[in-house]
Amino acid sequence: MLKSHVKFHSVSGKRQLLIVEDELVNRMLLSGMLETEYEVTTAESGEQALELLNAHHTTMSMVLLDLNLPGISGLEVLRRMKSDDHLKDIPVIVMTADRDAEVESLHLGAIDFIPKPYPRPETVSARIQRAIELTEDRQIIQFTERDSLTGLYNKEYFYRYAEQFDQYHEAMSMDAIVVDINHFHMINERYGKAAGDHVLRSIGEHLREKVQDE
Repeated sequence: MLKSHVKFHSVSGKRQLLIVEDELVNRMLLSGMLETEYEVTTAESGEQALELLNAHHTTMSMVLLDLNLPGISGLEVLRRMKSDDHLKDIPVIVMTADRDAEVESLHLGAIDFIPKPYPRPETVSARIQRAIELTEDRQIIQFTERDSLTGLYNKEYFYRYAEQFDQYHEAMSMDAIVVDINHFHMINERYGKAAGDHVLRSIGEHLREKVQDE
């Protein structure tokens, strides 16, 4: 079944934001900038950050990640987040003065960066707000373009995607497979809707595996 990664507000009514920074002064500075608009949680290390993220992944809207951390580095935290199904869709803004690290972070999946020393509070707030809005908009689009049961593209989006793909790859040959289940209604009638849903999900999973294998 398709999983929705759209974040919900925390109990305070604010979006939840995690600041991962080992320097106390920097944690206090950033918290002071953002605590009016967000519910701010802080972590001093990569290990602590991952623990908090696993505990609050359904409500966490943003991570501000320092790259120079004791123990697990910021880049390693980012790698682990992007390889974890529960954490990969949480947007990450890295904080660093190292321009080479900025590029690597973006390749690993960071959505933006904030330079050190920090810019004006208005700039920091605007970058965070823009990153959250872009992420939430993308998640909503992904949720509406796919069938909620199988996770496959719905008909309307598939037609639009195929038309656009063909427009930019005119010389590439493509195949289309039409799948139908004879007398599918009998499965629902005889075994119940849950059994029918299981059949559809299984077909969707096998189709994705086959396409990926090819």
